[in-house]
Amino acid sequence: MRLRVVHGKKGAKNMRRKFWALLCAGVLLANGACAEMAAQTDQGEIYIGENNQLTMEGAAAPLEEALATRILGAEGNVVYYLLLGNMAENGTPAYTLAQMDVSTLETTVVAENVLLAAFQPGENGVFYVTAGAPEQIQAVPTTLAGHSVDVAIERLQATQQGLVVTAGGVSSLYLTGIGLLSIPEEEQGMTYTICGDRFEALQSPDGALFIRHVGESDMLLLSESVTAISYDEVAGILYCVAPQEGKYTLYQYDPILRTVTEAGVLMDIPSGRMLAHAGVVYVLAPEGTLNAYTVATRQYEQIASLQAYALENPSLDYAAGNVLVYDAKMDADLFVTAVAVEAGAAQTPAQPSATEYTELRRGDEGTAVVRLQQRLIDLKYLVDEADGIFGPLTEEAVELLQGDLGLKEDGVASAEFQKRIFTTSIPALQLYDTLEEGDRGTNVRKMQQRLRDKQYLADAADGIFGARTEEAVRVYQAQNGFEETGVADEPMLTHLYSSAAPVCNTYIELQSGDSGTVVKNLNARLRELYYTSATASSNYTSDTVAAVKRFQKQLGERETGVATPELQRKLYSEYAPQYEGYTDHFAGETDERILSAQLQLSSLGYLRPDALTGTLDDLTAQAIRDFQYENNLNVDGILGANTQQALFAQNVSSAPSFLTDAQKSAMLGCVRTMLAGDWSDYDIISLLQQRLISLNYLSDKVTTSGIYNRLTYEAVKRLQLDRDLIDLSVSTANLGVADEKAVEALMDPAATPYTGTPAYYYN
Repeated sequence: MRLRVVHGKKGAKNMRRKFWALLCAGVLLANGACAEMAAQTDQGEIYIGENNQLTMEGAAAPLEEALATRILGAEGNVVYYLLLGNMAENGTPAYTLAQMDVSTLETTVVAENVLLAAFQPGENGVFYVTAGAPEQIQAVPTTLAGHSVDVAIERLQATQQGLVVTAGGVSSLYLTGIGLLSIPEEEQGMTYTICGDRFEALQSPDGALFIRHVGESDMLLLSESVTAISYDEVAGILYCVAPQEGKYTLYQYDPILRTVTEAGVLMDIPSGRMLAHAGVVYVLAPEGTLNAYTVATRQYEQIASLQAYALENPSLDYAAGNVLVYDAKMDADLFVTAVAVEAGAAQTPAQPSATEYTELRRGDEGTAVVRLQQRLIDLKYLVDEADGIFGPLTEEAVELLQGDLGLKEDGVASAEFQKRIFTTSIPALQLYDTLEEGDRGTNVRKMQQRLRDKQYLADAADGIFGARTEEAVRVYQAQNGFEETGVADEPMLTHLYSSAAPVCNTYIELQSGDSGTVVKNLNARLRELYYTSATASSNYTSDTVAAVKRFQKQLGERETGVATPELQRKLYSEYAPQYEGYTDHFAGETDERILSAQLQLSSLGYLRPDALTGTLDDLTAQAIRDFQYENNLNVDGILGANTQQALFAQNVSSAPSFLTDAQKSAMLGCVRTMLAGDWSDYDIISLLQQRLISLNYLSDKVTTSGIYNRLTYEAVKRLQLDRDLIDLSVSTANLGVADEKAVEALMDPAATPYTGTPAYYYN
């Protein structure tokens, strides 16, 4: 690898003079726009270069003379970017938002006095906030906008889920046409980095790094503390630096294998000083040297000295074969220089002989996988890059080709399979042949899978072009400017299989048997509004059907169990009503209705008042079982619909009392004289219950609740009768009451276990 510095010190000085003239005149840049300094268009890479002017790869001159501060993103030949703007009235720096068609160099000013802006890849547009309307979410195209909040918006962030809007210190998810939706508390304050189309990285304010894959809600904790992260778009790998045993270790995350591996030891790198590209990690050291660390060979070398620039707050980006260096001055990222990397021609691996083929399957890596992938790409069965990683797309492509060859579709590339596809003539899959209703085959299945990936279809990719596939094609055509024929012709298919194919931005009809991300989102929303208690899966199950019917019934609509687009608009609306009835809640769940049930259980004397957590934990389940037992309900500890109806009934009665105030006071006083320390009343009762369990008077299936309930009463009776602690011929008044004799017997360390049946609900 040979490297050289392209721009020298003189060019940097001239650029700075122009910027300082503007900055001293009172024009400042805002920090609100979270974006890159480069983007990819169909014409080539666009980046902010010399004199902070918009520059295109291979162009002889800048695209325009205006001074750019951020490139927000690009779609096709249209690039969105920010220019230096006028100061807002309150002294806040503002931008001018512009867009350019780089094929014609036609520039349009979208808005002025812009405070915040973010490009949302899934929407293929820019959301922004202006100084004149700081509570209003605006957008280009304008169809994406139209929502206001109560206070000034503080931050906009593009994520795989949608646009995250922060206002009043609280972050919410903004969905076009729906409004703001709440996000989990643990996600508040996160910084998002979209990593290709597979996953995103989330970094908490304290430096913890999480991973979330597209279509999944769970976050994977990568590290408790990181100092820098960078996503390698070419390799599809996320790199991060984290402290480990006194050293700063470089880790790499593979989103296909979902593995984290150590990639070497580096210095402590602040955020922005690290850049990953094509398997090389570029590091800007504190002393001002730019270094390259090749991950595969673990070689670390200096490639440029930038000490003469006296960098204060530098950052790196990559475009057109250059490592771009910027430095923040008075909130403006100023272009400093570029370091070009010229790599030699890659060696083409030799074609293996028939005896060299080895079985390949999902998870394998290496040059053999590269050869297999390239052959599948040539045959049009794989629409992806030959990255040497046998992932799900490669597995699916192998399955499709196996089916067309009449082989077992197991997704495993055996030695015999590879020999056949490398040494015999196989016709390429006609991906772009026109398809219409009634057609069947692999090309239909590929189209269906692509429509599913982009959320236009939730039906199975079965290779049969039916009515629902036709409707998905129509929706795709309508959204992307094609004539709505329902026939997938070559222009539409070419667009569908390209990187420009957008995610569906409207609702599609969903019904029983469907699956995918849109179904998972539907299940999550139904659960959020209490129409179901089932886990938000990606499948449209009988639970989903029942939940949709509940929603339809509450709206006064026909109960079909089918989620039509119109029904989904109502469901995702910020005005969608919560379910007025009851659904089951199980152990471990947390929500407002569980907290309401806890409050009611506490007011009735079944749950101690210091146990109001909002979570259906062991103490709450015990209180529910006690309530169910006393009210002749099925004793299962589940907060089911029948239990909730009884719990909130007008004539519900309080828990029975088994101790008078005097008896309880005497019992507590007795224990306190025997034990040192500060014990609460509930702790003392829990201690007695635990002792009853250990001596087999009380079933070990019972949680020590701190409430003197019926089971505790029955267990104390067993103790008294077993040890002749009470004379029934005299009085039964103290039967079941933990008096002084009972307490002393329980606390006796030499006490032997009860041989009878312990107290429980069914004995």
